Amino acid sequence: MITAATIFAREDTIHFTEELPSMTKEMIYSKAIFWIGNRFTSADEVIQYKNAEEGKIVCTTIGSFHENPYIHYFRYTLTIIIKNNKIFLTYSNFDSADCRTRIDNPSIWKKIVKRITASKNNLISTIKKPVKKKDVR
Repeated sequence: MITAATIFAREDTIHFTEELPSMTKEMIYSKAIFWIGNRFTSADEVIQYKNAEEGKIVCTTIGSFHENPYIHYFRYTLTIIIKNNKIFLTYSNFDSADCRTRIDNPSIWKKIVKRITASKNNLISTIKKPVKKKDVR
């Protein structure tokens, strides 16, 4: 059976790398897990794989953006790899999570990239932020 998600998929990947020279792999990893726990309704549902020793987290989730009068939804995979005081983020496996979001449309894709970039910026700012006692789990 062909679904909207099958028809409206993209092979594109979006990569970001951020150097975090003053942070250990363990600090970056724990803050990334903290961000996932606060960003999504259930970290357990979105995290497909995590391994602190490897410094790797793989999440599958749904993103959205508003375009009057609709809210568009799209699925994607976020792979986080931490090594050598750097965090490598790869967003991939994009597909439509509703029948309106034609991610093969260049204007829709541009909005998805903008939303992904905002998500990346939020993750990086969370990681760089000093830990407060209330944030420690």
